[in-house]
Amino acid sequence: MDLTKYLSFMKLNHYSPRTIHTYRHILLNFKSFSRQKNVVKCSEITTQILDQYILYLKRRGLQSSTIKSYFKTIKSYIKFLVKQKVIHQDPSLLVILDIVPFQINPTPSRLEINKILSIPNCNTFHGLRDRTIMELAYTTGIRVFENWQLQTNHINFRKEVLQIENGKNRKDRIIPLNESITFWLKQYLKQWIERKQTNKLWITQTGGPLGYQRLEKLIPSYVKKAGIIKKYSSHSFRRAFATHLLNHGTPPATISILLGHSSMNTLRYYMKSDMNFLRKEIKKWKI
Repeated sequence: MDLTKYLSFMKLNHYSPRTIHTYRHILLNFKSFSRQKNVVKCSEITTQILDQYILYLKRRGLQSSTIKSYFKTIKSYIKFLVKQKVIHQDPSLLVILDIVPFQINPTPSRLEINKILSIPNCNTFHGLRDRTIMELAYTTGIRVFENWQLQTNHINFRKEVLQIENGKNRKDRIIPLNESITFWLKQYLKQWIERKQTNKLWITQTGGPLGYQRLEKLIPSYVKKAGIIKKYSSHSFRRAFATHLLNHGTPPATISILLGHSSMNTLRYYMKSDMNFLRKEIKKWKI
């Protein structure tokens, strides 16, 4: 059961390093389990094997949401195998999973966003850079790996847009820049030009490219410094971007385009995540 081609496919389609690492871990776990059941070839994966694997995960004490995540990864791998004609029928289609209630991921409020953004000391290079990174994440909703791979030539101040190249699924898109992020980018680039040893937008004090893991952990570190108890990740700023636009009446289709979603289905999670706000708005209506 060779996973190399699938992991290469994920890299080519610009899945984030973290996602690839997670998928690899899950698939290696499934591979090890399958070998114990004398399943060596991908074509030998059956609905029965998948059912046994789910039962195995339950006996290990994994939560339902985690099991669902594991199964989603395996389904994605099997779908790839079907497209590659390694197997002819998808055995996962006949697997029945216990329904897991939708769990709302916390989304930062505008007040919390402002509190987090106020923490960096913008009189220092690191502080100015970190403030600009977080400001860009919130005002554009770009993914962490899209933010990390940005280069200075992706910014067009004349047209006030940001070019995202090779986003998820190798898709390009253009995102408008508002007045706030334009200000911070211009301030940061004055510092960048004095240090740069690369075309990468985000650099270290010495001018080298900022590592992916450092950028990914940047927002959680400032959340902690802000004294906020909720565990917000870098992706939380992307959710906040979508949710706050939705709250202010931006059409879902427009938000979906800005986020670079392949379909409107993904946006339903942001709509669900702020159901309390929608309920309050409905109560205001007088018929």
